[in-house]
Amino acid sequence: MSKYQIHASQKRIWYVNDYLIPSMLEQGIKQDDILLCTDTKGVGSIEAYRQAFEQLPDEGYTWHLQDDIIISPDFKEVTENEEAENTVLCVFNSYYDKTTRVGKVQAYDMWYSFPCIGIPNHIAKGCMEWIQRCMIGNMAYKKYWEEGNCVDWFFKQYVRDEVENVIVINRVPNIIDHIDYLLGGSTIRKIPRKQWARSQHWDYPELVEELERKITKE
Repeated sequence: MSKYQIHASQKRIWYVNDYLIPSMLEQGIKQDDILLCTDTKGVGSIEAYRQAFEQLPDEGYTWHLQDDIIISPDFKEVTENEEAENTVLCVFNSYYDKTTRVGKVQAYDMWYSFPCIGIPNHIAKGCMEWIQRCMIGNMAYKKYWEEGNCVDWFFKQYVRDEVENVIVINRVPNIIDHIDYLLGGSTIRKIPRKQWARSQHWDYPELVEELERKITKE
């Protein structure tokens, strides 16, 4: 049975509770399989993810969702059927990914898929231990850890350099779209993006349009 961990900021908890979680439950995902982790103190994404990953059991597989996504109609089907031991599943890519390679790829071609990504628990927990031990305080990586962000960048380096026998899959079509632009933009970036980080392989534009109408009406 798939498990899901939603990583939320306090500013977006309304969207998670009113839209994201209900859309997951509507597909048949059980409430008990969803763990909501909210950064109530504004500690930043690295520390928030560390605290969230600590709650995971050592074994098993978890899908990690951010608080500014919309899921596809086949989200439950895909997440239940495609997870695999020692496999990282990337189900989102945007304009900012330097590679468009799909299917089984080398770790350096892995998409920055943290809006939604499937990770074996032992890899997630190992990544956070590695960040704390090797990256935080390392001046060579100061620009990445100083503001407490860039978890997706650190994760990619960890999988590429530290994890043996890992399988990385970039999946098309994507099963989520990133809709932070409907929710006020990024909650962590101080400099606005040059372009919104939308999915490059999203088949349901009508769902985003419908969500926009609902949010605007309210």
